[in-house]
Amino acid sequence: MDFTFLTKGGFYIHIEFQTTDSKVVADLRRFRAYEAVYSNKTGKNVITYVIYSGGITETKTELDCGTHTYRVIPIYLKDKDADTVFRRLKEKQEKGESFAEEDFADISLTPLMSGSFSKKDAIKEGILLTKQFKTITAEKTTAMLYALADKFLTGDELVEIMEVLRMTRLGQMLVEEGREEGREEGHEESRTEIILNMLSKNQFSFEEIAELVGVTVEKVEEIQRCLKSTR
Repeated sequence: MDFTFLTKGGFYIHIEFQTTDSKVVADLRRFRAYEAVYSNKTGKNVITYVIYSGGITETKTELDCGTHTYRVIPIYLKDKDADTVFRRLKEKQEKGESFAEEDFADISLTPLMSGSFSKKDAIKEGILLTKQFKTITAEKTTAMLYALADKFLTGDELVEIMEVLRMTRLGQMLVEEGREEGREEGHEESRTEIILNMLSKNQFSFEEIAELVGVTVEKVEEIQRCLKSTR
């Protein structure tokens, strides 16, 4: 799972969420390839942040690439406790205090933290806490929680979150206006990852990949050139 955001500084931040580090070298190669393809596509630099949950407290973050060393920036959530975050913010809410930027950042990451909350319950609690605010930061937080729900939840749990989300202004925007745009962006990134995986297996021709994935042969060739340039 990943998100990519354009910063005010003119570069992209690429965020990955990892619950295991069993294939850390392969993951680093994949992140590096993704950065190269996205940078080539946009003409801008890309920096990858990897958010680790699942009890991971330290892992490999550098990859020897011969002439240079590739690095990601790790964020470990093992010692972060969702119960503590929600308890602190509910106290602020009861006192009528506003939430700071750091509070919204904490809310957006609670589904990946330790504690007694399941992912579904943390997402639901986060949306309920956030919906009282009408700021851009609050809406971005709700959008992040929605994205995590879409990634980690299925069936009745996802339906329950969508019901809570519909009570928010951003929820209406996502459901009625933004969903199609988000789907197209997600499909584009998914297609790129599928093409990278198929190229790495050396079992398919460019024409076969293009037909199976639904892109042009030129697009496959472009990704292949970017992949070679990172090796």
